[in-house]
Amino acid sequence: MRSDLKDDDAKKAKFVKSKVLNDRWWDKIDHILLFTEPIYDMLSFADTDKPSLHLVDMWDTMIEKVKSVIYWHEEKRMMRNLFFIMWCKKSWLIGGIRAIHHFIT
Repeated sequence: MRSDLKDDDAKKAKFVKSKVLNDRWWDKIDHILLFTEPIYDMLSFADTDKPSLHLVDMWDTMIEKVKSVIYWHEEKRMMRNLFFIMWCKKSWLIGGIRAIHHFIT
């Protein structure tokens, strides 16, 4: 029974280590924190017993902040994919040129 717990703990520790050292996982966490921050700020400010008609403007501002974070993240992801595609095409082209050069010589 005790060895089963040790194996389970080792699996959990390995999983935690893989997440802590994974840059993509941290990017996802950062993204979640960035787009939830304006929502949290808005809810914290609105949590009052006072009348608050001015919250309509703050709501619009919060929506714009969330949109900008989401769009920024999507653009970043699209650029990463574009760079990967360009790198693949470049590698393919260089490999083709090397093959032709090797065939000719």
